[in-house]
Amino acid sequence: MNDISIVLCGEAGQGIQTVEQLLTKIVKKSGFNVFSTKEYMSRVRGGSNSTQLRISTEPVSAYINRIDILITL
Repeated sequence: MNDISIVLCGEAGQGIQTVEQLLTKIVKKSGFNVFSTKEYMSRVRGGSNSTQLRISTEPVSAYINRIDILITL
């Protein structure tokens, strides 16, 4: 695996930030490199938010413009 892009999206208050933090910890402990980009359109419950994780065997410092896995909450 060179890299993979995972996007988490859903409404504010659904736990996107928590899922992203847990997934990042698991991936890092497994020996992979992670770069995340967060888009918080709304801090009010019900507004749309998303985060993109780029996971790679190589060091990464930017997101990529594709989605390999989309997880909606």
